[in-house]
Order: sequence, then C-alpha cells, then structure tokens
Amino acid sequence: MTDKTYTITVTEKQAMVIKKAMEIYARLGMGQFRDALDELPLQPIGPMLDGWFKAKERIGDIIKQYTIDKVDGWQSSLGITSDKVDEDAKIAWDICQVLRQMLHRANDLMQSSNEPFAIMKEKE
Repeated sequence: MTDKTYTITVTEKQAMVIKKAMEIYARLGMGQFRDALDELPLQPIGPMLDGWFKAKERIGDIIKQYTIDKVDGWQSSLGITSDKVDEDAKIAWDICQVLRQMLHRANDLMQSSNEPFAIMKEKE
C-alpha cells in the first residue's frame, strides 16, 4: 500500500449511502450480519414479520457454526476494536463515523443546544 490520498466530492445523498455501506461492511466484519440481511430486496414484510425474524434466527444458528467465537449476529458479536476483526472492517467503521459526524453537523440532526457545534483541530 502507498500513502496516496484522494478527495472525492459527493452529494449529501451519496454520502448517506456510503455511510450506510461502510456501516454494514464493518458490522459484517464484527459478525453483526443481521443488519445486512435487512438490506436484501425483501417482499413487503407486514404479515411475514414474525417469519422473517425466525428465519434470521435460523440463519444465525447456521452462521455461528463457522464464525470466530461462534458469533450469531444477534446475541453475540465481536467489538470493533477486537484483534479478531479484520483491519478493513475497522477502516470502514472509521469512515462511517466520519461521515456520520459530518452529516449530523450539516443537518443539525443531533444538536441539542442553540450553540454551534464545536470545531476541534489538532494543535500544530
């Protein structure tokens, strides 16, 4: 790998999609596969809701037979800082966090006071 850096310009919607994709990828790396399952092109869930939850439980039972520490994606998963989580998943999580913060800042989604968001930079 090199130390090359890149800059991309995206719309707000594109940033939201990238954030979601990075979060799903990172969660897969932690064994939290159920979030990814919810992104499948499903039929309207309505009356099937209970059946879908049961299906995810069965999928979890199958997957935990093959995963590190038998994570089932629901009751157990790896923490993002675990040495068992792949570095790419950790990078995806970090990207997700940066995008989440920037999107919240842009939309004031999480702002609870009337004060502007603090800006912090490392002192040179």
